[in-house]
Amino acid sequence: MKGLSLVHFKRIGPYGIVLLLLPAIAAAQDAADFFRQNCVSCHTIGGGRLTGPDLKDVLTRKDRAWLAQFMLNPQAMIDRGDAYALQLQQEARGVVMPVIAGLDKARAESLLTLIEAESKLEKSQFAGLQMSDRPFTAADVELGRKLFRGDQRLTNGGPAC
Repeated sequence: MKGLSLVHFKRIGPYGIVLLLLPAIAAAQDAADFFRQNCVSCHTIGGGRLTGPDLKDVLTRKDRAWLAQFMLNPQAMIDRGDAYALQLQQEARGVVMPVIAGLDKARAESLLTLIEAESKLEKSQFAGLQMSDRPFTAADVELGRKLFRGDQRLTNGGPAC
């Protein structure tokens, strides 16, 4: 929107402004959906390590160019002997991040923008499920048994195991 003055905004009106912003809104939603579909099984943003590292504040650990390159082909970085990529592989107990179908440089950049924005939030939508560290009680075990067998329905009506 470089070069647009207040006169331009008055001329296009509020609907025009929304239309100008749609590509940015769509890109942010696309990045969130892509992260949800492809990344949350191994990564959180502020929820702790899963298979892969917690991505909260990842842009303070490595620069954007390195991160985008790693996201596009992690194995190539490991094969080149990149020290940080090798460290990530070791911390993941030998698991290497796969090459993700549909991930290109533009999408990697939008994911990094998403991760950066989510890192600034008190709690990211991608913090993941937080597990309690308290031991299960007898009541917890019984409830789990009832849910598993279908003796008690799940809250949202899903099928029992």
